[in-house]
Amino acid sequence: METAVRDFQEKFGFPLADEPEWDPDMLEERGVHLAEEMKEFADAVEREDFPGVVDSLLDWMYVAYGLLLCLGVRDVHGIFMGIHAANMGKVKPRSAEDSKRGFLLDAIKPPGWRPYDVEKALKDRGWNPPEEGPGQCPTCRGSGEGRADGTKCRECKGTGEI
Repeated sequence: METAVRDFQEKFGFPLADEPEWDPDMLEERGVHLAEEMKEFADAVEREDFPGVVDSLLDWMYVAYGLLLCLGVRDVHGIFMGIHAANMGKVKPRSAEDSKRGFLLDAIKPPGWRPYDVEKALKDRGWNPPEEGPGQCPTCRGSGEGRADGTKCRECKGTGEI
């Protein structure tokens, strides 16, 4: 899947970060696209359109995977498998009341359950979280940068300060 999505990203000139990075502009833009795909899913459910449901879910996965690549996340499959392993430690609720969503068809966190440490996984794959100091813009963490292409942060307009 990664090769196919990467080929698509490259065909259309979407930026692919070499290292994991926080890109608020990319997150905003791709977030709009992800929301559109979820709207298509909801619309397909309402129409009882099974092919539309499948299409919208797979399109959502495609956009989400592409966003991970644009953000420079390495070894998406390995991180996914870590999350999968943690999720396999969840249990089936005894009743719908045990589920925070109110569903019997659910998986809940038993006492002592621990999530996969995504932060550690990202650090192991080259992500260096920037230090955040007083007065720094929380969006760009004081860098003033938006995307890797040199644009300025939309929040602080490139000043790096709040």
